[in-house]
Order: sequence, then C-alpha cells, then structure tokens
Amino acid sequence: MKHPGQDSKGFFQYVNRFIFGLKRHAAIADCHTASGTKVETPAKSCGTTACAPKDAKTFKLTPEAEARIVKEISQYDVVLFMKGNASRPACKYSRRALDILKASKAPLIRTVNVLEDQSLRDGIKKYSNYPYIPQLYVRRTFIGGVDKMEEMHGKGSLQKILQG
Repeated sequence: MKHPGQDSKGFFQYVNRFIFGLKRHAAIADCHTASGTKVETPAKSCGTTACAPKDAKTFKLTPEAEARIVKEISQYDVVLFMKGNASRPACKYSRRALDILKASKAPLIRTVNVLEDQSLRDGIKKYSNYPYIPQLYVRRTFIGGVDKMEEMHGKGSLQKILQG
C-alpha cells in the first residue's frame, strides 16, 4: 500500500516532519530521505545553504504586497506579521512573540497572518530584508523578529518603545 508522500521507489521525502503509520514511528532527520523506518542517504548536504532559510534578497515583493504592508504599518502603531493570528498562533515563534508583547504591556496589537497570502509572506521578508517570521513593526519601524524581541524585553527597552 502506497502512503501519500511516498515516491515510486517507496521513499518518503520529508523535511522537519514526523512520519507515522509505518511499522515503527520514524523521526526523519532534517535533509534526509527514508525508506520504511530507516533513514537512508542525505537528500541534501545538511549545514549548507540548501537547508537554511532563503536569503531575504531572493524573495519577491509585489506591488500589491508592498501596498498592503505599508497600509498595515501606517494604520496601526504595533503590527506583528505572524503565522496564524492572535487567538491561534500557527508556530511556536509567533506564540512567543505574542507572549512577549503581552508581557511588555503592548497597546493594541494588529496581527497579520502571512499564511493566508504567499505573496505577503515573501513580500514582508523582502520589505524588511529579514528572512524570518514573525516580524514586529512599531510606528512604521521594523523592530525585528522574536530573538530581537526577547533581547529587548529582557533589557526593558521593548516596553519603552511600545509605550512611545
């Protein structure tokens, strides 16, 4: 019986996913292929740029995406471009970013779900020249991603910026 995601030779090709439904549970290491429950040969050499996120310079910024980004950051003081929304973050980094903003007593937070629009997801990375999501903007200024938010929160500077 062929499993969805299985190629014609019986290999599974997943990156950063768990494959269930095999004879045993198999956690597949990044950048590897698997046959059955055994990790086979690397699909790509790990540690190369093939496994790293794309450089922000390679993303395209469409005029429509740019207009939406400018509208969002112009209309609201605090804008978080994230995966998911405030009530249902779709990744741990977006959840952490929201937690930091709440702990920093952020005023109204506008969240923009980049998963709803691929051109927006790519465009925000190009616009900010930063390849990761989530991304925080405060009063039209790019602050950074979750690492920068954590650093600033630890120093108390994020709360000062948010309070204006």
